[in-house]
Amino acid sequence: MKKRISWAARRKLAPARKRRRLHAPPFSAPEPAIVAGKFKGQKLSALSNEDLTSFLKWDAQFQTIVNTPNIPSSFFANLPKPDFSQYWFAKYELERRRKVAEGEPTSSIKLTAEDTSASIAWRLVDYAYRAASRKHHPDAGGDTRSMQRLNAARDYARARLKQ
Repeated sequence: MKKRISWAARRKLAPARKRRRLHAPPFSAPEPAIVAGKFKGQKLSALSNEDLTSFLKWDAQFQTIVNTPNIPSSFFANLPKPDFSQYWFAKYELERRRKVAEGEPTSSIKLTAEDTSASIAWRLVDYAYRAASRKHHPDAGGDTRSMQRLNAARDYARARLKQ
């Protein structure tokens, strides 16, 4: 006759289920430390754009890491090897900063003392339309329907301003 096992006992015997994270953070490599040169001991993300450019030009080639292979008591085990992780991190950081700077609006609405409410409203409509079309245009990742609605809203606002 088979021995019956209770539900609680079966649960203890079953392998633990791994909990799946629904929204895992995106992977990001740890920031490498600067080991040689003018910026030794600083983090690359803390450097200005000019300092990063200088680092890439002069100091990136002197970054090293001690590479210990699996060969015990080898002469070459503790010799420093070139490390290019700082170089690539600095290149990535400059590119990321450039993209952030490009994403910001290049111009803003400038007001003068002679501007009327109507002229300011016209500029606001045009400025808002350009800002929204950068996001919703089909060539920029938006869809045709949202761009059509945006065009209709702009035309409606212009028609109301003409009255």
